[in-house]
Amino acid sequence: MSVICLSGAPGSGKTTIAKSLAAHTGLQCGSFGDYVRARAREQGLSTERASLQRLGQSLVDQGPREFCKATLDWLGWAPPHGLVLEGLRHVSVYEALPGLVQPIQVCLVFIDVNKTLQRARLKSRSDEELSQALTTDPTEREVSTLRDRANLIVSSLETPESAVAAITSWIGERS
Repeated sequence: MSVICLSGAPGSGKTTIAKSLAAHTGLQCGSFGDYVRARAREQGLSTERASLQRLGQSLVDQGPREFCKATLDWLGWAPPHGLVLEGLRHVSVYEALPGLVQPIQVCLVFIDVNKTLQRARLKSRSDEELSQALTTDPTEREVSTLRDRANLIVSSLETPESAVAAITSWIGERS
């Protein structure tokens, strides 16, 4: 079993791929973003992207290990079960996670997306634009550094099914 973390830019298909991967593998699916949204609602904060980015950054700044633990507890997850965990945005969170999920291995899958497809996806789901503010936010800039740490890079130009097939094949090769 593994904790499979999915990272990528907004609109890359992380959530769709995570849900499909979890259904295909029988693993629980969770989201860092869903945890941050739940915290925002508890605190009466906006769930707009900029507000969530600020809150998420604040939670990580308070301690990446604590952020990971709170997310895993909120999900009701514990070893030795596997997990598909999407929305990884911070290197420090990625580095803190293995210590919390031992003896389970953490694998990082990065979902690549080209700007044209990303724009179309953002526009279709929330009428959001691929703006300068979105791409220059410190959280979003950090996501690109996670690409360099990924165990596997999958193109979101593929269908979610083909991305899931590539990920499950890769998982099978590792077992």
